[in-house]
Amino acid sequence: MGTVVDVTERKRADEERERLRQAQADLARIARVTTMGELTASLAHEIRQPIAAAVTDANTCLRWLTRNHPDLEEAREAGRKGGSASHRQAQNPAQPESEMTSEENAFTHSPTEAH
Repeated sequence: MGTVVDVTERKRADEERERLRQAQADLARIARVTTMGELTASLAHEIRQPIAAAVTDANTCLRWLTRNHPDLEEAREAGRKGGSASHRQAQNPAQPESEMTSEENAFTHSPTEAH
């Protein structure tokens, strides 16, 4: 005489565990990809911001020089600010702007000039 064992429930539970494991692995991968995207956006900002500040300072310098009566001192100051900020960022590219001292950070932004 033989024994018959119904393994249907056990097989169904094993399949459900495998689907759960796969879903957890998928969520972990999505979380890693999301984190990488956020890191990429943050790095892009940290790279672009000092460049944008230098461009702003250069444009400010040009505006001071191309006025009817060029103001060499203001142009010199705008050029110095742009050069200082660019030089500082080139010396320590790993330091995000958000970690700069308020004095360092002040040189990365030029006040807007009114004509």
